[in-house]
Amino acid sequence: MSLRAGILALSVAACAAPPAPGGAPFAPPVKPATCDPALYSGLIGTAAQAIAPESLPSSHRIVCFECAMTMDFSADRLTLMLDREGKVAKVACQ
Repeated sequence: MSLRAGILALSVAACAAPPAPGGAPFAPPVKPATCDPALYSGLIGTAAQAIAPESLPSSHRIVCFECAMTMDFSADRLTLMLDREGKVAKVACQ
């Protein structure tokens, strides 16, 4: 085995999750998504100005067509993406 292959094998092995006391591999808890875009799909085609902020979840953002958007993922954040006319084109949890 070459030196590079040996280093790669050790690196991959070091990243493996340690076994739990019962012998099963450890799996970190996954935070369930609390955002449901289907509940807000009726907003598609609605002008952003016509949407009452209090009708949206506390964790939301409205992104205009040419605006910059952070790429951090938040499963519980509702994102409304607007088209060129300022109407909701897409509803997602991001």
